[in-house]
Amino acid sequence: MGFFAPEPEPMAPDELIALPVRERLRILNTAWVKDGFNTPRMLHMVYIVKMLGLYFALGLAITAWTSSTVEFTDPMSWFTQIVTYQKLAVWLMFLEVVGLAGAFGPLCGHFA
Repeated sequence: MGFFAPEPEPMAPDELIALPVRERLRILNTAWVKDGFNTPRMLHMVYIVKMLGLYFALGLAITAWTSSTVEFTDPMSWFTQIVTYQKLAVWLMFLEVVGLAGAFGPLCGHFA
């Protein structure tokens, strides 16, 4: 599967319809197992960047900026201070309310 473009379909729709049902199922199931939704790998990278950048890094930066006991460059302070968990929970709720944390696109079954 390509990074920017999906793989081509296993066969033309007209040829697929002409086949018996069991053969169509075999072809489509094989394509599903091999390619999944057949989405480009770029969409997977968008999800990873979104989770690491928006959820984790920005949430910890805001937590460190708004409290004196948590340092952004000291990971040990992230885990030992309860305020970190509280502020990250509020941050994730804020992202859900605004609509930035929800899933989007074909990786979550949203099709046009």
